[in-house]
Amino acid sequence: MRELLAIVFLSYASIIAADVALGLRGSQAWTMPVFAFVPILLVSLLRSPFPEQSGTLYRAAPFLLCLVPVVGILMLVNSFRLSSHNVVDPTRELASEGASIWTSALHRPVGIVAGDGLIDFSASLTVSDHPRAWANFRDAWFVTPELIDESGVLAFCREADARCNSRASDLISERKGWSCNIQARRFLLGMVGPILRVNAYFVPPKGADAKQTCMECDAFWTKAANGSNRLSYEKAIPYIIDLKLADPDNDGVFTKSEFIDACNKGFVQIASDDSRLKNASSSP
Repeated sequence: MRELLAIVFLSYASIIAADVALGLRGSQAWTMPVFAFVPILLVSLLRSPFPEQSGTLYRAAPFLLCLVPVVGILMLVNSFRLSSHNVVDPTRELASEGASIWTSALHRPVGIVAGDGLIDFSASLTVSDHPRAWANFRDAWFVTPELIDESGVLAFCREADARCNSRASDLISERKGWSCNIQARRFLLGMVGPILRVNAYFVPPKGADAKQTCMECDAFWTKAANGSNRLSYEKAIPYIIDLKLADPDNDGVFTKSEFIDACNKGFVQIASDDSRLKNASSSP
């Protein structure tokens, strides 16, 4: 019985860990694969199951365990194909980019993330500082003026969310912050999700010496070009969201000035492993 319970909860923990790593929103679908083991548990709880019943179900356990990740991947791919916002929204990517700008400007950890709930929870889970999530600026006992003075706030608001943008704008006006428009998209097994644009608001801690910037574009160029004075499309793929829009002369390469101009316009994102899978249609 203990072995069966270990198998069930191990598979369940693996599913949740994979979803968290991808920055996906919590869903009731997480628990569905675990129901494959319910017949085994029910038979095991019988006072005197027949030996052949127990034997058949115990032999089925490894096959069910192998089936769980396959079904999970198929569900993920299908949800991405159907543009389910829980899957295609690049919440983790946006959280990482916002946190990167915060670190470059303030050189201190992110303490509080606020605004859009999906991005906030993703940031709380995936950003290395594991900030507190102040979702939708709702009243929260743990968010006090003193804590904001001490930690500052990094807020994310979708462009269409007037209430969120208004609340965040008030914060940066009151506390000498600034805002940036950032964008990202998600890639999965060769599929490309839509671009999501959000406004990121940076509310520095009280008395902090903040460099009000939207990105360390020179640092991005240095990392991408690696000493060269030109950057090919192939090498630019992990950084540039849309190659055609970012390259005004469409000559297949980026100079430093072209790259930094694209960066300032929001066409550059944090490099990730999935960025290598960018759709070939983005290149000439």
